[in-house]
Amino acid sequence: MPTNVNRIGLKRIVAVTIVLIGISLMARPLYHLSRRLYIAVKSEHIWADTLLAKTTILHNGAPTVWLRIEKAGVDSLILSGANNTNLSKFPSCHSDYATPGNDRLSVILGHRDTHFSQLYKVNEGATINLQTRHGEWKNYRVINTQIIDKDLVPNLMNCRQDDNKLALMTCYPFNYIGPAPKRFIVWADPV
Repeated sequence: MPTNVNRIGLKRIVAVTIVLIGISLMARPLYHLSRRLYIAVKSEHIWADTLLAKTTILHNGAPTVWLRIEKAGVDSLILSGANNTNLSKFPSCHSDYATPGNDRLSVILGHRDTHFSQLYKVNEGATINLQTRHGEWKNYRVINTQIIDKDLVPNLMNCRQDDNKLALMTCYPFNYIGPAPKRFIVWADPV
């Protein structure tokens, strides 16, 4: 008789453990989803305030442009300064390059598992729209995509610094776990 009681107790412990593991596995994705929805709603208010303010001073973390790429489902605020804090909230402009909408290379970075998770859907000929802080829309046409080793990125960007182009960049492969070894870049020209 004691062995049956031990088996029932063990089955309950295993069942409760499996349920707790399942809940813990679901908690993180649900947290990130709810956080992204909150940030998406908040970003529209931040951008509306930015357009009304008509300020020209850009500080780290300031709203810079609004990015829209229908093909990849991107409709997002872009911050100034691509540091970890800013990138955890929104895609961000690399501070070593021009602000998007100017006549030099502009580089926007975003995480492959959040903001730019669908960037791989963008192909040659796709349209990218940017709204400046002054409310003006600038349109770009994708000319190509490129996958390169992450160590080659600085040299590539420095060679193209004077080009009037937009580069959207994220880590690659998209489904890689941990720090990805490559970068996926979308190159676009103004229309």
